[in-house]
Amino acid sequence: MLQTEYLVDSLASASIDAPSGDYVDLEKMILAREVETALFQHPPSTIVFQPLKIGSHAKLVFAIGIKEVAWSQIKSPVRFSISVNHEGSHEVLFKASLNPRSQERDRGWQRHELDLSKFSGQSIRLIFKTQVGWRRSTEYAWAGWANPRIVHEVVVNAKSRRADRHPHIFLLSADALPARYLGCYGAPQVKTPGLESLAADGVLFEQAWSQSCMTLGSYASILTGLHPHEHGASREWQAFPTEKTNLPGTLKQHGYHTLFVASSRELSGRTNYLDRVFDEVLHTLSNPMQDGAVTNRQLMRWFSQRPDQPCFCWVHYFDVHPPSMSPEPYASMYYAGDPTDKRNEFRAADISRIRSVESALVMRAVLPSLERGEPVAEAIDILEDTVAVLTDGSELRPDLAEHILNLGGRAMRGESREEFGDWLRLQTSAMRAGSVTAELFEWIKTIIKLLENTEQDITSWLRGVVDFRYPLAVYKGTVSYFDSQIESLVASLKEQGLYDQSLIIVTAPHGEILDDARLPYHHFLLTPDTLHVPLIMKLPQESAARRGARIRGIIDLIDLFPTIMDIQQLPIPSGLSGASRWNEIRSGADIKPHDSFAAGPHQLSQSICRPPYLLARQHPGDSLKSFHTVLNGSDLALHHTESGRLLSDLSASEVEELRRRLSEWQSHFIWE
Repeated sequence: MLQTEYLVDSLASASIDAPSGDYVDLEKMILAREVETALFQHPPSTIVFQPLKIGSHAKLVFAIGIKEVAWSQIKSPVRFSISVNHEGSHEVLFKASLNPRSQERDRGWQRHELDLSKFSGQSIRLIFKTQVGWRRSTEYAWAGWANPRIVHEVVVNAKSRRADRHPHIFLLSADALPARYLGCYGAPQVKTPGLESLAADGVLFEQAWSQSCMTLGSYASILTGLHPHEHGASREWQAFPTEKTNLPGTLKQHGYHTLFVASSRELSGRTNYLDRVFDEVLHTLSNPMQDGAVTNRQLMRWFSQRPDQPCFCWVHYFDVHPPSMSPEPYASMYYAGDPTDKRNEFRAADISRIRSVESALVMRAVLPSLERGEPVAEAIDILEDTVAVLTDGSELRPDLAEHILNLGGRAMRGESREEFGDWLRLQTSAMRAGSVTAELFEWIKTIIKLLENTEQDITSWLRGVVDFRYPLAVYKGTVSYFDSQIESLVASLKEQGLYDQSLIIVTAPHGEILDDARLPYHHFLLTPDTLHVPLIMKLPQESAARRGARIRGIIDLIDLFPTIMDIQQLPIPSGLSGASRWNEIRSGADIKPHDSFAAGPHQLSQSICRPPYLLARQHPGDSLKSFHTVLNGSDLALHHTESGRLLSDLSASEVEELRRRLSEWQSHFIWE
């Protein structure tokens, strides 16, 4: 049978010779609007892969390229080579050189195929090497190999299907996926056949609402069945509240083996203690985010060797999280023409406001307030936690701290880490006391400027684009690409005879605000776009649920924990704030009306949802402005839940009742 061996999957087991650990990594690289999962290999470095037995009609497929942000700054051509060790001999198979600074033809992926058929039946070691001619000219030599893979015919011995009737559970989550961007939720132009098929086999909840617009805060609510103010996780870089009763821990007590499969280093690379909650964690291979196809291959390799017991697998996908791009045909699925053509210009100014570094996005958005000397609470929190990293060695790192450490002296005013940390502590203390110093304001502007290279690298596909409809179309393509990963996983489960018995849940921790005049492409406000998420459940075949039902009425994501326990006929722990919706699933009945509450960044704002309204408000106990108030221009914001529009009339009697209920809810918060 024809088989593909992806070398990116085996990078962790390869031997690497490089000056430092960051010279070789796995990344998504976009050159000239073509995205690839790539082996990043900064010269001089060598990768020696483990031996691989070659089948018949074998070929090695790959591309080489230099990161787009380096095209104008690279100092020297980069030399790429591939050689092979086999049966005691060494042979060079490929040599090439790229210099995009002087050669326009080198600006993009250069695609190649190598015939490996002469090695049929042999075990070979492939060796990838990058070099520069002048040893001191490695700056900006940001080279990569696009998805190198061996395609060959291999003999596969027929294996008997593993007898497994365990009630497996798959929680499949897609970061930054609002419900309204799915075909089955009213966006017929977005193709999502995999999710629609899953919904036809199970149930779709029309009004699933998240309890946080922040990633970790929402996942903590899903896994603990608690609101953010009850579990305490309010910042993206915090630790998971391991002391709280949680879904994987409870399932472990009932004989389940628990697994977390991550697709971003935000969740798998930080010290967040998820490895204390799950039996196993498959960390992301890529930096900082991983293609869902790599994630699926990791999961299925593990699942083929799973223990003989029921498994709970949380599979985390990051393909949809903007600003991102999917491979073809998805990248151009919803856009025809040239987005850089001036004749297609539409809201070009908004494109430059699409950011990729979250701390820079927040700082840039609140910069006018800081310039006026008005402190912003979230900015203070980010700076205080950055100080803790610099001075106390805290492992709970906001991304600003990571970037400062990577930038070194340029970001630290030429001072040592300790000196700069002390300076930043004094400046941040002054801001907490109500004063934004000119020194701090200028430093924040400098940091935003220094991070432009990083941002341009991630958003290189937007270079020269003048049509704002293009990034919106690319986002729709990422949704369809995510859908294809769900299709692939479901097909694999069916092939193994595991689909019918499994409970499969697809949802998102939060959505994304894409098309917004105030600030496009972010999820830091409590709005219908960030809180109304998809929720589809494919029930085990033996359950009595009605297939294809669409259930109306609000289901909170904190309801998932007790609902899963009920579906699996397991006792629900006491103390959860969520409620089981198993009765509605079985009957197909609508969920009775009730209010849904959520918390914003750092729990500085809260919202109440009672369709057709969502009312968000900065917490009245905070004397400093929050991101919510800065962006909305008011401490109150009213949205229509169907259209997502921001409404100006706050006088209706229904709104007064929402305001009263939200104030009552906020009064229960305990502030440290």
